[in-house]
Amino acid sequence: MFRFHRFQNRIFFFFSGLLILVQLLAFLAINATNIRNAKEQIENGLLVGSRVFTRLMTSRLEQLAESARLLSGDFAFKTAYSTGDKATILSAMDNQRSRVGADVMMIVSPDYVVMADTLHPKEALVPFPFPELIKTAEAQGETSSIVLINGQPYQMVIVPLLAPIPISWICIGFTIDNKLTKDFQSITLLDITFVQERSDHRLDILASTLSKPLTNSMASASFQSGMSPQKIDLLRLNNDNYMSIRIPLNNGNDKVSVLMQRSVEKALEHFYQLRSALIGLFAGSIFLSLFGGVLILLFSKPPALPV
Repeated sequence: MFRFHRFQNRIFFFFSGLLILVQLLAFLAINATNIRNAKEQIENGLLVGSRVFTRLMTSRLEQLAESARLLSGDFAFKTAYSTGDKATILSAMDNQRSRVGADVMMIVSPDYVVMADTLHPKEALVPFPFPELIKTAEAQGETSSIVLINGQPYQMVIVPLLAPIPISWICIGFTIDNKLTKDFQSITLLDITFVQERSDHRLDILASTLSKPLTNSMASASFQSGMSPQKIDLLRLNNDNYMSIRIPLNNGNDKVSVLMQRSVEKALEHFYQLRSALIGLFAGSIFLSLFGGVLILLFSKPPALPV
């Protein structure tokens, strides 16, 4: 047994305690720095991803608008429209829609009536469900928006059919679905979720790269009013924290947004591995230091006292 009053033992216990304290403080500092750096990387990734997403959506919209403009000036399509025969118009619309790769196409009269619709080819004349978009197109020459048709979101562009003045409106849309979100995810390396905020501040999930349990958790939670556009917030989904940024897509009544997210736990996985390695390193160095100190005390002879 060691006697604490011996000078060598007191030195041993002092430096051992100092070593353990220094190692513990170093571990806590490194661990805190790693976690902070990881979260900063997630935030930077979300900010960069949001800018990339915005550019991709803008580019996609410009391509869609250009296709619609080309269609509005297409002589064959105008000829089919001039016949007034719905079957002929629908056939021409389907050909044009397939050519540009669109998912829906409508012809809307100046008084906001759907004259032909590729989604509902047998449907009789019905009011256009988004008259405010036609009004905006009348004021600006053309317009675009995210709209919901039968609960399915579409990125839609509206341009006039000119002869040479506007005689009707061409509406062309692309589906926003899980395939699109996966395409965006492959570029941004983030989870993408298109949502619509309801009047009760809960969310309808329109399309997402997240699993069903996670989207169910998101849909059942109230949409936090503090989650401001372009501001990074923390969402709790199924016992996991997700850093998220919201990008509003519409300024109208349809509160459609995209949430770009990344799991904090997944992002910290390699930092947890580093932490485990640090714990092993620190524990091993302390053990070897203490073991070496004990050996020195056991096999060292006390200094001879002067006669």
